[in-house]
Amino acid sequence: MKQRFEFKEIRNKTFFFVIFICGFSILYRLYFYDNSMPVLMDSLNFFSYATDIHVLGNLPENYTVAKPGWSILLAGLFSLFNFENTQSYMQLQNITSIIISTIIIFPLYFLSRIFFERKYSLIVICLFALEPRIIQNSLLGTTEPLYLLCLVTSLFLFLKNNDKLIYLSFIIVGLATIIRPEGMFLFFSMLLMLIFRFRKEKKSIIKYFIVGFLFFIVITPIAIHNEEISPGSSIFSRVVITADLFFTSQDYSELSSGEQSINNSPGFSFTAGVNNFSKFLGWSMIPMFIILLPIGFILFFRKLSYEKLTLI
Repeated sequence: MKQRFEFKEIRNKTFFFVIFICGFSILYRLYFYDNSMPVLMDSLNFFSYATDIHVLGNLPENYTVAKPGWSILLAGLFSLFNFENTQSYMQLQNITSIIISTIIIFPLYFLSRIFFERKYSLIVICLFALEPRIIQNSLLGTTEPLYLLCLVTSLFLFLKNNDKLIYLSFIIVGLATIIRPEGMFLFFSMLLMLIFRFRKEKKSIIKYFIVGFLFFIVITPIAIHNEEISPGSSIFSRVVITADLFFTSQDYSELSSGEQSINNSPGFSFTAGVNNFSKFLGWSMIPMFIILLPIGFILFFRKLSYEKLTLI
């Protein structure tokens, strides 16, 4: 039945509107794209690391980055082309970011179909396709578009209530964690909801071990490599260091360079974290979501389901 649902969605005329929105989204982003601008700041670091991987044929052994997933993908793309100048490779990075940001529309549509009718799902992807900050971010050539693609895809697969798709969703979460360490939060959230879903099944503990194994087998090689090259920079070390900063009060000057990279401001304040989260959350919702949030918040909490609880 679930496979029939997917097939019907693709055959339905509405899906052609999804394709049209995707195409329009790419053109809309390309309209604002300036191919004369080089990549800057974090994007330049990812580009440099990708270039080194491309030239060496393996991960550099004299330095590393905390978020290597995007650079590894770029290095694979760089190997397919033979440009004569650096700017062309930078353009490839930016265009790849734009394309990935647009591809998110497809898993987002199927994810929204779990909650809404077709017409409302089209509204969802239209909002995503035209959201100014998402468009602006897609032009920078940084990690967020690929990270969002992994998050949305993993959530969609996780909510399909199919064991094989659930296992695949945790593999994708592992890839998301390599792209950005914040993917670790999604892993624990999904694992918690998996326990909640199968809490009445006696053999469900096997599923927990399988999803945990799949997740860690994806991230462990990169984590070991980072720890060997730069102690304190792996995903596991960052979690331990951050937890230690949360539970203990330490002088910033006494921290190692790896610890300072995680907490780049003197002191560690839970209150400041809550204040910053609220401030930046409100800032990121301007201009479109600030209007939709109050209505959506009220409607979302009506008739709570397992799927809604998972998103929460």
